[in-house]
Amino acid sequence: MVGKVRTSAAARSEVLSKLAVIVIALVILPTLMAYSAPQPVSKSTTYIFRDVIVVENRGGRVVSLSDIQLNYVNVPSGFYGQKVKLIKVYVNGSEVKYYWGRDIDGNPVAFFERDLELRPGTTVNVTVIMEIEVPVNKSIPEVNYDGGFVTEIPEEYMNYTVATSLWNYSDPIFSKYVLEVKERGDVMEIITCVLKWIESTFCYETHMPPLKPSEVVKRGAGDCDELANVMITVLRSAGIPAFLEVGAVYLPSPRPIREIFAEGHVVLYLCNVSWHAWVVAYTPRWGWVPIDLTYFRGSHIESSGSGIRIRSTNILDHINGAAVRSSHVIAFTRVTVTDYIEEYLKQRRFLIENSIYITEYQRLTIKKVTREPLPQYYYVLAISTLAVLATFLSLNLWKRSRPLKKNLTKSSVNSIVNCSVDHIEEECTPI
Repeated sequence: MVGKVRTSAAARSEVLSKLAVIVIALVILPTLMAYSAPQPVSKSTTYIFRDVIVVENRGGRVVSLSDIQLNYVNVPSGFYGQKVKLIKVYVNGSEVKYYWGRDIDGNPVAFFERDLELRPGTTVNVTVIMEIEVPVNKSIPEVNYDGGFVTEIPEEYMNYTVATSLWNYSDPIFSKYVLEVKERGDVMEIITCVLKWIESTFCYETHMPPLKPSEVVKRGAGDCDELANVMITVLRSAGIPAFLEVGAVYLPSPRPIREIFAEGHVVLYLCNVSWHAWVVAYTPRWGWVPIDLTYFRGSHIESSGSGIRIRSTNILDHINGAAVRSSHVIAFTRVTVTDYIEEYLKQRRFLIENSIYITEYQRLTIKKVTREPLPQYYYVLAISTLAVLATFLSLNLWKRSRPLKKNLTKSSVNSIVNCSVDHIEEECTPI
């Protein structure tokens, strides 16, 4: 009997051990699979852009919103796979109707159906709210030094090579650089040549009002859009289509940044957002590509006696590392024809002469981040593994729970009895 008790206890112990192992496996395995699973990759980031503009007429004459270019809203286009939804437009708290159109540069614009007059001593509030989804993997190609030749550029893009009041390459100050690049026919050779010239010649310096390209060359310094305009001028002179692109950069900050323009007539508060500009140029092999002069992956700052210069580790970092490739940058508008610097100067004069004061609040917030689902094979593998373990556990429990049935013969019974008696006698024999 003692042997049977011990055998039964050993069997139960064995079952419990197996159960413990299986239970531990069921608990640990999913945890290990979760840690070893491919991490979900961000697919896109959706932002809410809110722009509140308060206009105060402290002068003596009536002005309209169209006089100060506030009778419409610039809306980002579907550049680089972006998806834009204009949510609401309010004037003095009331939602206004609008119709769609395009500006002279081809950007989508929402025009207010009704212009609004601003009488002396009155204030108007314009609020714009839009939702912008920006993909992580934007449709921007990686480039190398083989970009094709100027002669391969389609005729349809030649309107992006003409001289304008902003990009006036007929100005004598550009004659030296124009002659140098015109001798080259390789598109990427021209682009890298201009990039090296800007890196080695110009310091980073901001100006307000912005300087035109000829003024930047004379001064030897400029910021993102000013240096971009210098490059666009030279590229257009070489027959390479190019224009300026402006975007909003998501920069989380604990408090708004305050900027003052037009002798105090414009005060701008920026919350979680900053503005940036870069070149977009055409290459026969890759099409339109962004070229960033001041904000790109692989950049570093060098200090000199004349100021700071932004250098690249690899000259192609200006393209392959351009900020607009990031989902933290929203491409907002393109400047292809307009002399926006001249427009700014006109607007500035109008505000000062008519005692118009503008306070603007811009805020950029993240609404959601959409992630790619895990690969389907991972779910199949996880379910299959758990199913195998569950089956194994069920079989073990079923086998242990079955009644023991044996056909015992007389000889086998005698053998068992004799073994038991011998065992008992052996244990009871005095020492």
